[in-house]
Amino acid sequence: MEGAVATRSPVHDALERLNPAWGRIGPTRAALHFGDPEGEAALKERLALCDTSALKRFGVKGPNAQRWLEDHGIGVPEPANTWSPLPDGQGLVARLGRNEFLVEDGPEGSVTEGLGDSLNSGARGIYPVLRQDAAFALTGGRAGEVMLQVCGVDFGSLDYEARPVVLTRVAVISAVVLPRVEGETRTFRIWCSSPYGVYLWGELRGIVEEFGGGVVGLSAVYGGE
Repeated sequence: MEGAVATRSPVHDALERLNPAWGRIGPTRAALHFGDPEGEAALKERLALCDTSALKRFGVKGPNAQRWLEDHGIGVPEPANTWSPLPDGQGLVARLGRNEFLVEDGPEGSVTEGLGDSLNSGARGIYPVLRQDAAFALTGGRAGEVMLQVCGVDFGSLDYEARPVVLTRVAVISAVVLPRVEGETRTFRIWCSSPYGVYLWGELRGIVEEFGGGVVGLSAVYGGE
């Protein structure tokens, strides 16, 4: 997206104070690491918080949204409140209720850009949803303990193989939570409204540090992508 106006994460200022190595995903600056990539890789397995707000997102809803996405090569999950990975690690698609979808690219993905260019806002039964989320990844062996402190959902009782998506409150803020397990690592992807991002980041970071974890960059979570 050469020439695009630069944008910032809702928690950019909080990250800036930690002196990160910055990169860019599209027009948005992203904290890649904080000077100790090996230490951050270890934190990811134990307990870490990462800002993923720079990842590109696309939202669409309406009775014809599923068919439209499928026509554009996006295989959507059939049950409500579930998610599916996009091919080749390009990102994910989450079904929020019956007729609303969130598509998010991985760091190297470009699916959302093509969808945005293709959407005809006048198409019958298809409506764009502006996605300007604050987005975080909470990862590691103690991540579930952190979620118990801030959310009333018993994530330990969920069937992770069903790829659930939970619409709930996290530290009293309405949020979308996507829990997943990759190998031995548990990760919670969290999206909330941008104006509440600084508050939620602060709440999560405080508990993460209390439990012996810390903040990591995108390179730790996405393997240097």
